Amino acid sequence: MFRFIGKHLRYPTDIEIQGKVVVEFVIDTTGAVVEARSIRGSGASGLDNEAIRVVKSMPQWTPGEVDGRKVRTRFMLPVYIDPK
Repeated sequence: MFRFIGKHLRYPTDIEIQGKVVVEFVIDTTGAVVEARSIRGSGASGLDNEAIRVVKSMPQWTPGEVDGRKVRTRFMLPVYIDPK
C-alpha cells in the first residue's frame, strides 16, 4: 500500500509546502475503496485533495470478514506529502 502511494502521489505544483493528511476511507464488501475523506488536513487544500485522490485510486482490497461474512471496514491512513 505504501509503495503504491509513493509511486502514484503527485506533489501539487501550485503550492510550496509539505504536510501530513489523515485520510479516512472504507473498504466495502467487494474490496473497493469508498467514502474517502480528509479527517485531519494539512491546511492546504491541494495537499488534501491529492491525498484523497491517490487513496481513491488504490487497487481492490481483500474485504474484511467476520464469521465468514464479508463486511465493510473503516481505515485511517496518514499520507505524508513532501516535494522531495
